[in-house]
Order: sequence, then structure tokens, then C-alpha cells
Amino acid sequence: MKRNKWYMRFAVATGILAALTILLWTISRPPKKESQEESMITDFHMGTVAGAALANDRGGVALMIQNGEIEILDAPVGLIFSEANRKAFLYRMAHVPMKKNLGITELWEQYGLENPQAKLTLFFTNGSKVTLCLGDKTPLEDAWYLNKEGEDTLYLVDSVTARMMRYSLDDFREIDVLPAIAPDSLKSFHRLRLTGDGQSLEIQGENQAGEIRFFMKEPFEAMLNWQAIMDMVLIPLSEIESLEFVEKGLPNEKENFPAQGEYRLEIEMDGERKELLFIPADGDTWYCKNVANGQVIIASGEGLKDFLTRPAADLLDSTLYHANGADIEQVTVMAEGFKEEFELRGQGELLRGYCGGKEWNQAETIRILKLLTMIPPAEPLGRDTRLEDEALITLYFRRKTGVEDVVELIPVSRRRCAVRVNGLASYTTYTHTVEEMIRAIKGYFQKEYFAEY
Repeated sequence: MKRNKWYMRFAVATGILAALTILLWTISRPPKKESQEESMITDFHMGTVAGAALANDRGGVALMIQNGEIEILDAPVGLIFSEANRKAFLYRMAHVPMKKNLGITELWEQYGLENPQAKLTLFFTNGSKVTLCLGDKTPLEDAWYLNKEGEDTLYLVDSVTARMMRYSLDDFREIDVLPAIAPDSLKSFHRLRLTGDGQSLEIQGENQAGEIRFFMKEPFEAMLNWQAIMDMVLIPLSEIESLEFVEKGLPNEKENFPAQGEYRLEIEMDGERKELLFIPADGDTWYCKNVANGQVIIASGEGLKDFLTRPAADLLDSTLYHANGADIEQVTVMAEGFKEEFELRGQGELLRGYCGGKEWNQAETIRILKLLTMIPPAEPLGRDTRLEDEALITLYFRRKTGVEDVVELIPVSRRRCAVRVNGLASYTTYTHTVEEMIRAIKGYFQKEYFAEY
């Protein structure tokens, strides 16, 4: 009897343990992932696609694949179409990602699908076809309603799919408006001129003995750091997005330049010159016109407005002269009757500085070079300011390429010194900064002076 009770208790405990094990396994099991098929509205191999027909309120476009080439049917003579745009469009329509499956519905009028904004029909080599219908934009998120003709399921799709389903013939054209910016464009940058709102900015890139250097020519002359050109010029230009081709060109009221809020950009790079006109459109978008071919797009970009309206002084960084320890071979310093030569040898951790029998390690060498090149901008130099012949300090920077820069810091008032680089002066620095520089240089290079302090 006791044995039977023991067996019964053991069986109950075993059952409870098994149930807990199954429960814990169920809870800890990762959720089932959507398959590729479940996350796509269309997912067809491109080899099975024969063509497509698109119809919306902007017109109709028909594409057909023949011998591996995508042709636009009944296109006007003389128009050049982008092969990349045609391929991207057909591929996207054959592989439409699903943002959300909203389930089955019959209330199509609530979603703008009773009279769709656009219809896209894919034709296949086996004679079958699939039609997608684009409805309204959702009120709460960046998505659009869509369904397959003949089915009851309602989907949400992203803005890329929606924008492509509203393409017109012009969106397939070869558009040549924006400059092509590549990772190595810094090396081929030659000239930029930006005018508008009563201001002008001109920057030039020069190849000096194999080294690309950048100079501001307007509204004042100054040497610029390559990082400033990359961050404040090339990256904002590369981020400009073409939203729409404007078939009819600029609106009549926007045609006359210059006008308030309009900007003209001239840029020479990679052996190519472009002249662009930027005019405010709606919201954060701009009309952008290629002056040479007359093509106009509506463009946007996170940094576009900042690029067009940025004050020239923002490009100056924190110093009016830039030099890197890896590029400099020797610095000659002349100030208050003394002359010293500071030599730099080696690279990386082996970088060393030498002067008057002294040797400095890498960290000290970098610190001294930073001292010699840290010339903070104060304010623009008046165009009629006359400079004295004698500088408080003159620095000769000889680069490893053989190029030599002469930097002179010349007093123009009790609080300001003009900064003249290779004979050109357009900005000032602070006199007290120059005096501290001289004092620190003497401390490094002259033993008797260092002993006094």
C-alpha cells in the first residue's frame, strides 16, 4: 500500500516537472522569424520578368525586356534614359518589401484604394501578370497602403516603393544636375565659388609639389584645413538628394537671379565644371538647376541649407595656418633678435625634434609644432590696413615636398597682429597670443632664457 502511494506521488511529481519543463522551453524559445517570403509582397527572379506597365496621375510608362536590355516603349525621340534608373525600378517592383501586413479588408475606399494613386503591372515570361495598387499615405507613419489586385490583403509599403510607383517618364531620364562626389574628390578639388544673399565665398585647391592645399580667396584670403573642406563642403554636397525631376524647369517667378534666398554655385572638380542655381522651393526642399543644360530637380539634404548659408569664418577652424609633423622637415624661427632652426626627423613614434643640440621625443615635438602653428583667428583685416615691414615673429616652414611657407605675425594695433602667409594677409590674430608664443619658443630653444623662468 505504501509502495503504491509512493509510486503515485512519484508519477504526479514527474508530471509536474515535465509540464514545467515544457512551459519554460516555450517561454525561452526565441520568436519565430518571418521568412523571406513573408516579409516580401513581391519576390520574383528577374529572369522571369518580361516587362512592366505603370500608370498614375503623372502619366504612363511601359518597359519591356528584350535581349537582356530594358527598353521604354513609345518614348519621345531625342530623350536619353538612365540604364541604372530602369534597372532599379524593375528590380524594386519585382522585390517589394512589406513594411506591415494589416490583414484582410474590404473597405478599400478608406485607404485610397478604390481609386488608386498608381497601378503597376508586372508581366512574366510565362504569360502571367501581377498588379499592385498604391493607396493613400498613412496618417501616423511614413508608409503607404498597397494591395495586390484580386486579393483582399492590405499592406503597408515604404516611401521608396511609393515614390517609384509615382514615377513619370522624366524620372527615367538621364539627369545631369548634381556634382559627383567620390571619396577621392578631395584630391581633384580645384575651385568653388558660392554667391548669394549679398555674400560670396571662393575656395581654391592647389597641387604644390604633389601636395593638395586649400586656400580661401573670398571674402578674405586664408589657408584652409583639408578636414574643413571635407566636412563643410564635400560631405554636404554628397548628401544632396534628388527628389524629383522638374520637367517644365523653374517656375517663372524663380527665373531671375539674383534674388533674395537664391544661391549660385560654381564648382570645378575631377576635370569637370558645373554651375548650379539653388532656389528655395517648399519646406526644406530646393530647386536646383544645372545652368549649362537647363535641367532642374527638386533637391533636399540635411546639410544643404547650412552649406549655402554658412559664414566664411566657420571654415577657418581654430588656426590660420596648418602643418602636420609628418609633412614638415624644418621650421626656422626669427623673433626679437634671435634665430633658431627646429628640425623634425622620423615618423610616428620615431618622430623627433632637434634644435641647438637638444632632442625632443615624439610628444614634445608635436607639442612644439602645435605651439608654432596655433594662430587663432581674431577678425578680418581691413582692406586698407597698411602693414609694417617688421614682424614680431617670422616662421619659415619647409615641407618634405620642398614647398616653403613664410608666416609673419605683424602688429597692426595694441591688441591685434596681422597674419601674413606667403605675402598675403587678410585676417588677424591676438597680440597676447603672439607674445606668449615668443616667450614659450625662447623657453624651449634658449637655455639662458629658460633658466630665467
